[in-house]
Amino acid sequence: MSLALHKLSALGGSELGFVVHAGAGSCRQPQHYLQLGADDVLLIEAVPQLAASLRALTSGLEGVRVEEGALSPTEAEQDFYLLNNPVESSLLKPSALLEQFPNLKLRQVCKVRTLRLDRLLQSVVRREGRSNVLVLEIKGMEHEVLRGLNSEDLEKFDFLVLETAAQPLYEGAVPASQTIDVLHAHGFDVVDAPVRPHLARQSLILRLDRGRAQLVQLHRSLSNQQSRIAKLEAALAVEVGRTEDAEKQVAEKSAVISGLQAQLEEEAQKCKRQAGLVARQEEELGRIRPLVTSLEQTKTDLESQFGKLRVQSEEEAQKSKQQAALLSRQEEELGRLRPHAAALEQRNAELESKLKEALQKCKLQEERVARHEEDLQGVRPRVAALEKRNSELGAQLEAESKEFEARLKKIAEDHERESGLAATRQKIIHTLNGDLKNQASRYAALDEKLGETDAEYKALQKRVAEQQRTIETLTAKEEERARLAGEDQQRVKSLEKRNHENNARQHLLDSELVKAEVQLELIKDILIREKAF
Repeated sequence: MSLALHKLSALGGSELGFVVHAGAGSCRQPQHYLQLGADDVLLIEAVPQLAASLRALTSGLEGVRVEEGALSPTEAEQDFYLLNNPVESSLLKPSALLEQFPNLKLRQVCKVRTLRLDRLLQSVVRREGRSNVLVLEIKGMEHEVLRGLNSEDLEKFDFLVLETAAQPLYEGAVPASQTIDVLHAHGFDVVDAPVRPHLARQSLILRLDRGRAQLVQLHRSLSNQQSRIAKLEAALAVEVGRTEDAEKQVAEKSAVISGLQAQLEEEAQKCKRQAGLVARQEEELGRIRPLVTSLEQTKTDLESQFGKLRVQSEEEAQKSKQQAALLSRQEEELGRLRPHAAALEQRNAELESKLKEALQKCKLQEERVARHEEDLQGVRPRVAALEKRNSELGAQLEAESKEFEARLKKIAEDHERESGLAATRQKIIHTLNGDLKNQASRYAALDEKLGETDAEYKALQKRVAEQQRTIETLTAKEEERARLAGEDQQRVKSLEKRNHENNARQHLLDSELVKAEVQLELIKDILIREKAF
């Protein structure tokens, strides 16, 4: 991971800003982030022992914060598979990992607290001239965790350092290609090296192409605009249908009201005629009153007739009153319908205006997309030149790394030569290197000597363990002689420093043995495949 950080420094061209490192238990010197210019550092670790070690290492470092927990799409308590090498532990069952590396063992299954990355990223901000970095070493969980982030969360970072595997090593994990596709959809591109299928695990560096990310965002915005326009058009069609139905209902009501008005006018004419008749009858009665005595019977008849006319008049008046009430209700209903019809007409006009505005915005969006496409065409030659330069810098960095490893190996040989242990260790390393270099010419013989090779490998492991015990014994004797000789404090510090260097070199030897184990496993796999064919 330190090599990846140096690559980041070369690729970024600026100091680090906000660094978020998940699975930071393998980060032995977190202060390196501060040395590279980081303003804020968030370290996340699920293994309690490693989290405690990180807190001890970062005690007193300003701007560094440690969170204990495992990253997951949900916050809860989940099973955690703890291995004898804690940095390989995960929320996922390491079935394929244990098959590929037999020395790894499952120590226990415990409960750990899970954390959501999107909530931890709320405090992350971008600063001009600084590059934010997200480092994920979460053992198979990287795909699910990244899928839980939105574009706004991911675009806070300029670089992603992703530990992944070409083929899943944990149950439920996905190949590295699928995770890279998800990041590519958000504007991230691999900048250091492609995925190497022959490696069990590798660290990839991805850089955010903000121009492409903005273009993706514009496409999404255009798609959303088109979706909203389609919804508006559908709503407009519904409103137009409702308006047409309302207009039809208004027309039907108007026809009914017109018929009622005609009936009302006809009834009014009847009442008027009847009122004229009554007036003429009263006038006639007035003329014949002097003849009442002689025309009593005629008066009785007339009164009877008059009574009938009055009853009829009252009935007609009642009918007229009922028709007037009905006309009033119809006019009231017509008064209620007229504002509704006016409101529908106004709503129709507003929707037509909004539709025109949406179409205009869509046209502007298309013009902006076209301009961005033109800008992208101009940027691509520069990107190609930068990628070429990055490739050259990567090759230079790899050469420098090999030179550093050679110098470190020479220092280890010199120190072991001084301590009297170099001959034995060099013999082991020489034997392993010789065996590995000669494997190409011994493939046919290895098929018969595979069992013998396993025995030799176990013997080598035993010899390494014996050498470790010898180193510990010699170290203890050296410290005892130093104490008995009464050397000064400076000599004690020097011996402690050399002891620390011995442990570091021993760690390098252990790493070489692990690499040799991996190479032997690869050779076995090749032999098995050749045998199958």
